[in-house]
Amino acid sequence: MLKVWRHSCITRLWRYWITSDKAYTLANIFMTLNVYLCAEFNAHALVCEYPASKSIASLSS
Repeated sequence: MLKVWRHSCITRLWRYWITSDKAYTLANIFMTLNVYLCAEFNAHALVCEYPASKSIASLSS
């Protein structure tokens, strides 16, 4: 779970750094918007799914 959030935070910081520097553009340096949004949605989905999977595991044991 930590690896997912580490990736998400690093990508957010990278994106912020590119947008704050006028020498770079997102289109030339950053990943595509589809890839970025997919990674963000997957990170949030895993966080939402984690408590549910823990409760199901505790019910079966």
